[in-house]
Amino acid sequence: MNRLTLGVIAAIAIIGAWSLDTDGPKPTPKPIPSTVYVPITTPAVSSTNPQVTTTSTTTIPPFLIDPETPCQEWLPLALEVGWPADPEVIRPLLQIMWRESRCTPDADSGPDHGLLQINQIHKIWLVDFGWTHEDMKDPRKNLTFALALWKSSGWKPWAIPST
Repeated sequence: MNRLTLGVIAAIAIIGAWSLDTDGPKPTPKPIPSTVYVPITTPAVSSTNPQVTTTSTTTIPPFLIDPETPCQEWLPLALEVGWPADPEVIRPLLQIMWRESRCTPDADSGPDHGLLQINQIHKIWLVDFGWTHEDMKDPRKNLTFALALWKSSGWKPWAIPST
């Protein structure tokens, strides 16, 4: 090989190595969603005087839920009625709530009512709770009943296969 050929090969090798090193700025890793702490304020009625009401505030354990997730306003109540404080449960719960009712507690689509759109086929179960299908427009009752339904059937009632 002559000097010119060796020089061209060397130049190509140097340019190739340089281009690998200067492909532009490296992508910034996607940040972990903000940790959301949800304060819950609950009224407490005095047992000695029902006219006296106090409030207490507790902080829910942190969740890695995107702050833009719809329906988070119902998270404190969901946890209060017994939904597990687990992001793997809370994320689908909030997604279902958004899909089913757009976070509207008195949503009514005929056979389905409330935040999680409890279907009228569950009327027999509702009787066991002492509730009517119309009671499913009450967010506390809706979330409580949905929890019982979820505990017995997973996400199947909302057409999401359990993992």
